[in-house]
Order: sequence, then structure tokens, then C-alpha cells
Amino acid sequence: MSLDTVKPTDELSADVHRVNVPSTSDGTTEVRDARVPLTQSARKGMRLIYFDGANASQASVYERDGLDVGVMIQGPAVVEQFDATTVVPPGWTGRVDQHRNLVLEKGAA
Repeated sequence: MSLDTVKPTDELSADVHRVNVPSTSDGTTEVRDARVPLTQSARKGMRLIYFDGANASQASVYERDGLDVGVMIQGPAVVEQFDATTVVPPGWTGRVDQHRNLVLEKGAA
């Protein structure tokens, strides 16, 4: 830690101290329970969705911000975020890639 003293000017009647405290960060903004699978902690619930207009399918609903790199989601599913909603149809898989893109693949498991 460093401490610098700045001498008073006409506008200041006392010394002003400028403090510089070095710090580091790994970019982590939230602490998660490592015992909870990432897809489970991002899961918000279930929703009925109609893909063919006649038959409803139960779809898992996930919060996009809670899905970390490498997570895979089996369709049917819905991934919600503040500015978009992504539907993962039955028979498709959603995967979060190294750039945090949500990549959909047909028939992948």
C-alpha cells in the first residue's frame, strides 16, 4: 500500500491523502455451491410447449446467465435471458461453447 500526501492549495485547508491499494481479481462475480450441477442451479422450472401445434411437451426452463462453459442441455428446453429466448427442440442439444455461445445441434447427445 502506498500513501501520498498532497499539499494544500488555496481551496483546501488541510492535507489530502491519496491512497493506492493494489488488488487483483480473477473476474469471478458470484460464488456457487460446487456440489450443485451447473445446469441444476440455472434451472428455473418446467413449461408446456407445443412444437406441432397439437401435442404439448414438458420443457425445462433455464436462466442463460447461469449456464457455464461446457454445459449441455437436452431438448425440449427453453433458455431465457434479458434480451432473448432460445428454444431447444426435442431431439436437439444446446451446448455452451468456450466463447459462451449457445450452440444448438440436431441429434447430438
